[in-house]
Amino acid sequence: MQQTIWQGVESLCDALQQAHAGAKPVEGTMIFLAWATDSLTACAFGEKLGLLQDDSLTVKHIRVFDAFAILYPLLKQFSWIIPTALKLPAMPFRVLFPPLATLLDIHVVSAGFLALCCACANVV
Repeated sequence: MQQTIWQGVESLCDALQQAHAGAKPVEGTMIFLAWATDSLTACAFGEKLGLLQDDSLTVKHIRVFDAFAILYPLLKQFSWIIPTALKLPAMPFRVLFPPLATLLDIHVVSAGFLALCCACANVV
């Protein structure tokens, strides 16, 4: 585990040096979020998501965090929102309220993965 953490620190230092060498301002929040997520997944699950190497993945990850931060209080209060929204076309949500569209996408993927896991468990 210590070696994994040191590798993560080295990759963080490399990312900060590359960002500093560029002409644009260093996006510290994005770099540190990518590093923290990669380090956590490497220690917990044994594999990195690669957010530190790919800015587009990091931006998508930040959008998911933002969506949860915005919608979680509403979803706890009004539990009917997700089931109702899943029955409607997704395009209006993508245009009018992108955070909800992001959460719906995650919900659909998670439900599909859960169904696959249940199907595999029944086969064995």
